[in-house]
Amino acid sequence: MSRRVGHAVGAAASVLVGVGIGIVANVVTASWSWTWALALGALVSSLVALETVRSLRGGGDPESGPVGVAGRYAVLGTASVSLIAIVALVWLVPRGGGRAGTSCQYEPYPTIPELAYRCVMDRWRPDSTIPVFDAARPGAEAGELRQHTGARQYFECQLPGEPIALDGTVRTGHWALTLADDPPHWGVVPQVYFEDGGSGERDRALPDCGTAQLDKIGKPYRR
Repeated sequence: MSRRVGHAVGAAASVLVGVGIGIVANVVTASWSWTWALALGALVSSLVALETVRSLRGGGDPESGPVGVAGRYAVLGTASVSLIAIVALVWLVPRGGGRAGTSCQYEPYPTIPELAYRCVMDRWRPDSTIPVFDAARPGAEAGELRQHTGARQYFECQLPGEPIALDGTVRTGHWALTLADDPPHWGVVPQVYFEDGGSGERDRALPDCGTAQLDKIGKPYRR
């Protein structure tokens, strides 16, 4: 009986290892999902089950005698290698590509419902502002967003434009329609200022701008 209890404890421990791997993977990728934990827990548990069958077949009476030390080390080693491999894998996945679209979420601005997406801004200028342009291309600024209104700013949609680089490290050709704080008019912001804009990919949460929305660019805001 002690032998079976030992295997049961080992299987339970393997599930915990799988859950731990899942938590680490979720933290690294910022994509919370119990799929990681369940899949990895099942994988490691299967390895434990296979090792249990192997040891019982080779050990004669399953009710007597200690569990093979070699078998325990094999299971422990396999779990450890799996942990290292999975953590290394998710760590090496490009952060931007893996997290594209997480800068924004649907949350309409209370007084301006067309600004339906709240996006986290991560690259403010030294004067705590972000430039707003009258066209989706580098050029003269037509306004700005101010950080005093919060690290999260509101946008309506997105559109393709000319590529723009920031600090020589991030580059994108995707822009987003917003309402400038000063002066209050419609303009576009390059997504390099988004929290996850460094990937160069379009934000997956923002919808594409339609003709009516594109016509607002550069025009003053009217209630």
